[in-house]
Amino acid sequence: MIKTYMFRIYPNKNQEFILNRTLSTCRHLYNNSLAERKKQAELNRLKKSFDVFPWGKPEWINKYDQMLDLTATKTEYQKEVYGQVLQDAIKRSDKSMTNFFKGFGYPRFKGRNRYNSFTYPQNGFSIKDGKLHLSKIGNIKIILHREIVVLSWEEIKCLQY
Repeated sequence: MIKTYMFRIYPNKNQEFILNRTLSTCRHLYNNSLAERKKQAELNRLKKSFDVFPWGKPEWINKYDQMLDLTATKTEYQKEVYGQVLQDAIKRSDKSMTNFFKGFGYPRFKGRNRYNSFTYPQNGFSIKDGKLHLSKIGNIKIILHREIVVLSWEEIKCLQY
């Protein structure tokens, strides 16, 4: 059984600005990743119609290629966001394409109101003395209305702001 507990955070103005910029950067990366995959799928469809695959099958961009490109070509805004948070945005676009091939709907681009959370998959966060520490954001005041029993790092992941 999966349980979710929500805790209220109280960021100051600077932290609120950084949180919004992190969400915006992740959303842009998600949309760019999805656009790159859609473009590649369209190119493969066109090549297939002209039958110009000398190697026998179409090439596909996977999440590992996109993560490798991300480390090589980070923009100024992407350098200000924790790296694993950016990688998770690419994993989300990969999952949406995987779900499409399983029969779900075609993935859509995310607007400001549709992309409202980011994830610290492994490290980069901690909770101490009523403060939530997020890497590259800082210490944010948090109200802990219940004790958090953490058995592994997988149990605290997503920050929805």
